[in-house]
Amino acid sequence: MNILPLDITTLTTWLIVAAITFFANYLKGVIGTGTGTVMMALSTFVIDPKLAVVVIAYISVFSSLMMIRLPSVALKQAFWVPIMLVIGLGAGAGAMALKYVPADIFKTILGIAFLLGAFWFGFKRRAVRDFAPAPDRARPADLAVAAGSGFMGGFVGVNAAPLVIYFGSFLDKQQMRRLFVLIFTGSTITQTATFLGNGMLTREAVALSWFILPVVALGVWLGNRSHVKISETLFGRILSVFLVVAALRMIWQGVMSI
Repeated sequence: MNILPLDITTLTTWLIVAAITFFANYLKGVIGTGTGTVMMALSTFVIDPKLAVVVIAYISVFSSLMMIRLPSVALKQAFWVPIMLVIGLGAGAGAMALKYVPADIFKTILGIAFLLGAFWFGFKRRAVRDFAPAPDRARPADLAVAAGSGFMGGFVGVNAAPLVIYFGSFLDKQQMRRLFVLIFTGSTITQTATFLGNGMLTREAVALSWFILPVVALGVWLGNRSHVKISETLFGRILSVFLVVAALRMIWQGVMSI
């Protein structure tokens, strides 16, 4: 039995999403950032925004698990485990909220999130500082930022900015990347489990996820081996333009639907 009939329109849409996924993960391999934001912003042009959040969360489980065993710096469990648990709880709450927020209101909120992301990507600057040891244990401020960012990730699928701004103020790049791999593994699993429980992880979402999953690893692999050098500043400014366009489109659709 054909569980999900794939007509030419659906196949074309899925191929476009696959191309977006490849592009986003290729950039991750080259630059190391922006994957979720690029995927979320561009995917909303071809699929329903709520479906985009679910699909990105589902495939992020696999990409996070692939990265978690890569050699990296060590972090104290008393530091990253509480952060992972709290961001997971936040992601679960956000994923549950996504189920019940009306589509028009969600589009407006997503548009505002894109605008904030555009401001951050367009004006952020990497601080140059000396290496500092990571904290031995999680602090209340660490957990508060994790909870808020987890909710944003579970709800709108975009939460990199507050995490990078906060944790980047006292962790070096390698420490921060390792922390993000660990905590995003937990948060995406919780987010996806919540989508499964509230019925948003539909057969369409699973089928689309498996359709595009192979290009995730391919994009990162090619990006890591690419000799192309892309300025993070230039990338941020280009991405901010795309985010503004996506934001205005989402806000317009949301307002006109009310």
